[in-house]
Amino acid sequence: MRSKLTKKIAFYSQKTILAIQRMNSWEKWVMILFLILLLIAIVFKIRGCYLAQMPIKPNVGGVYREGVIGSPDLINPLLAENQAEKTLVKLTFQSVYQYNTQGKLIAQIAKNLKANKSKNQYQLKLKTGLKWSDNKPVTAQDLVA
Repeated sequence: MRSKLTKKIAFYSQKTILAIQRMNSWEKWVMILFLILLLIAIVFKIRGCYLAQMPIKPNVGGVYREGVIGSPDLINPLLAENQAEKTLVKLTFQSVYQYNTQGKLIAQIAKNLKANKSKNQYQLKLKTGLKWSDNKPVTAQDLVA
């Protein structure tokens, strides 16, 4: 004896088969195209959900590329004028201090900063272990303008 669910499935499958048999060839092609597009959309949606759950990890030892409009003329941090030069300087040189998103100064290569009473001279101590790209140590003399 068939269950109610089995009878309903059989009824709707027969109805679907009859509907497909009544379609002309153009309607069948439209239906096939629609089903293919639906399948592609489902695959991309599942892939998007999968990628959204994956943690983003940087490639170690990879190459960093950044697109900038314009061409830099100078790489001197003191003379950078246009956006391309400023971006290149920011990527190439480490700042002593840098502003965070709240506008607060954050030490980059300095330990501390002391100002005199009139605040026209500052004394800072560098972090230990700082090296140039050629492994030579960074000294205070390197920062004096």
